[in-house]
Amino acid sequence: PTAGKGFAALGVSWSAEEQRLAAVNEDGALVLLDDSRGCRLDVGHSHETSLFGLSWQAPHQLLTAGNSVLIWDIRTKLAPKLRLEPQPGAAAHLAPQMHCVSVHPAKPNLLTSGSADGDLFLWDMRRAEKHTAVARVQAHSSDVWGVHLGETGYGDLLSCSSDGTLQAWRLDNILSLDGGADDPAPFLPPYNEQGSRVLVQLGLPVNAFDVCDLGALVAASDAQVLTFIDLRR
Repeated sequence: PTAGKGFAALGVSWSAEEQRLAAVNEDGALVLLDDSRGCRLDVGHSHETSLFGLSWQAPHQLLTAGNSVLIWDIRTKLAPKLRLEPQPGAAAHLAPQMHCVSVHPAKPNLLTSGSADGDLFLWDMRRAEKHTAVARVQAHSSDVWGVHLGETGYGDLLSCSSDGTLQAWRLDNILSLDGGADDPAPFLPPYNEQGSRVLVQLGLPVNAFDVCDLGALVAASDAQVLTFIDLRR
């Protein structure tokens, strides 16, 4: 099935529970697809310039990354039910563009996103009514294209970037610097003080990575190289 009418699909995600494929397009649309029947099931419009990434939060909920992080419930009319903004109150063209989003599998209240200015944002859905990130990390020197929340042998937050690195972060380090629900997100100092570790460092952008259930990671880069890491060590 096709994801859109002449617009590029910028991200896809499969839900084993729903047996559905979701895609986000450069026109800001979220598309649900039934690959077994080869048809589109529904299309929702975010009213954002583009959507770059997405992740299933629960069997019926999707997260998308664009000018903000949007939360969708596919059981109702396909429209965003909650918007999490990286800089609440800022004009959309001045706020950092979100490229990717991930939810913690064991702690579904925690989600993270990576931005075009190299920052990582962490949200706690128990505070979602405030629409404000509980932490913001100055993680990379260029666009963040991939994030993953979940415990591994190297850290429980992973990120990759156009700066040529794939890094692992200790989530407890980030959350311990939380200034409180009513305070602005803390801006963390660079590298070592953050508890980060560089897993991959290349001269060209690391564009994407994936972590399998068995604990293996594969990363792809502009160097036309696939890097494999055993995260159980």
